[in-house]
Amino acid sequence: MKPRKLKVTHADSFKKSLEKVRSHLNHAEDYVKSAEWILSRNPKCGSQISPLVWALPLRPMPGDQPVTVFYAFRTRHVVLIWIGISGAGANGDN
Repeated sequence: MKPRKLKVTHADSFKKSLEKVRSHLNHAEDYVKSAEWILSRNPKCGSQISPLVWALPLRPMPGDQPVTVFYAFRTRHVVLIWIGISGAGANGDN
């Protein structure tokens, strides 16, 4: 029996942060798709940084810096909260 995939949605804060980093990343949409795929199958693969928020660092793709996606989840639902380039001051929002 296949494990059930969780539904993944984007919070408004995620959409805004994605727009801010999009010009700094060559593969912004690929990072989002990767995070959605991973988290829909295993939301506990990230690091829990607070009681409700988790962080998923993503390996940099050619020409990009490392990216981190912050998210929350419940039994059947993952909410992407924020995306940013890892490292202090990398995109002015850290």
